[in-house]
Amino acid sequence: MKVPNIQIYFTLAALVMGIFYAGSVKAEVPVITEFINSANGEVLDQRADRLPAYYGKAEAAPSALTPAGTAWKARWQTQLVVQAKDDYHFELRGTGSGSLQIDGKDLLGQLNETSAAVTLAAGEHPLVITFTPPKSGDAQLRLFWKSSSFGWEPVAATSLKQPASLPANQHALLRSQRQLIVENNCNACHQSEHHIALPEASEMGPSLAGIGSRLDEAWMARWIENPQSHRPGTRMPALFHGADAKQKSADIAAYLATMKSKTAIAGNKGNQEAGAKLYKALNCYACHDMNEPGSIERIPLVNISEKYQHHALSAFLQNPGKHHPATRMPDFKLSKQQAADLASFLGSLKKEVAKEATPKGDAANGKTLLVQSGCINCHEAPGHENQAKFSNLA
Repeated sequence: MKVPNIQIYFTLAALVMGIFYAGSVKAEVPVITEFINSANGEVLDQRADRLPAYYGKAEAAPSALTPAGTAWKARWQTQLVVQAKDDYHFELRGTGSGSLQIDGKDLLGQLNETSAAVTLAAGEHPLVITFTPPKSGDAQLRLFWKSSSFGWEPVAATSLKQPASLPANQHALLRSQRQLIVENNCNACHQSEHHIALPEASEMGPSLAGIGSRLDEAWMARWIENPQSHRPGTRMPALFHGADAKQKSADIAAYLATMKSKTAIAGNKGNQEAGAKLYKALNCYACHDMNEPGSIERIPLVNISEKYQHHALSAFLQNPGKHHPATRMPDFKLSKQQAADLASFLGSLKKEVAKEATPKGDAANGKTLLVQSGCINCHEAPGHENQAKFSNLA
């Protein structure tokens, strides 16, 4: 069997990260969905779904592992669970063309027609649906049924069960490897000569524009040296290793500190007590840990006052996405005073003293490192040309 280029890419990526995974279909998900190349019958993607249903644009790829522009059709395999013997009618409603088989017998050969009555005994009945989208417009499909005891209704997931024998699935491993690449943003630095559909991996990190007016230089140096120690699970890698890692990190931080915004950040004087009440009212604890620096479940707020310059934290709380559109931090539409109050409270939280002093950074060398070390692959830096080069994964 010929191994697709995309599989080679994902496999190499997983090996680079040192992660091995054996994928499997979850038993509780009843439908096996396959997207197939209309030209040659190759299965392009396979996944487990709750329902044999589809909705999307006909011109768009139906899944992450289906190459854009490929003519495709879909096949769903499941078992219909019948509670009582009765005569049943079925309809495939949607746009495009399709067919329905139950117990190996053809019931429907096209969409939007009602099948002849079929007598089904109580129990499980193998069910197969095929679907070809229209050439343009919306592509949609949904399975309906009725019997003497109920009127027309969509077949629910509770009436479906996984096929007795599952088709071979190499795509579960590919899907897992693809997710690892997305989570670690590997594509930002390591490109592939093959087309890889990774739209969610195109999200950028925080902009570096004006960062010298927002973040503290010493904090930036410690973050660059070891991001995981500040925020476990972050996608930001430690760029430097070895004896000079600390100095290189300090050099970049020194240069970033020179990248000032044209206007000063202004803010109100905050009320710490009011901020504490606001922290509770907004349920900030759901995503943040006030006391521990090493929580992977919640983003730590230890040393938050060491990170931001005067009024910069308040400005961030007022508009979290201004310098980072992809942030998960919601915009609570805080007033200027509310943001100042919350920032005042956060500034009072526990601080951990850095174990080692941060060396004095060389801003000139930091500028060189910034453009050559891959920083601009993930962070916008207006006026800087990206000179970083990394090996391809495939």
